[in-house]
Amino acid sequence: MLDLKPYGAFIENTIRPLVEEFHILFKELQKVGVNISKEDVMKLVKIVAKEHFKCMLLWSITAIILCAIICNTLWKIYQ
Repeated sequence: MLDLKPYGAFIENTIRPLVEEFHILFKELQKVGVNISKEDVMKLVKIVAKEHFKCMLLWSITAIILCAIICNTLWKIYQ
C-alpha cells in the first residue's frame, strides 16, 4: 500500500514555508516599488527549470561515460 505521509510531510515542511517566504518577498518588493506579476514569475520558473534539466542531462551523460570508461578499464584488467 502506498504511504502518503512522507509526501504530506515534504509539502508541510518544505513547500509551504517556501511559498510563504516568496509571499513575504513579493510584499516587500511591492513596498519598495518593484512590481512582479505572476507571468514574470512563471517565465522565470520555466527558464530555471529548462536550465536545470539541461544541467542534469549533461551531468547524467558525463556520469554514464565515466562509468563506461571505468567498467571498460576493469574489464580489460581482469581479462
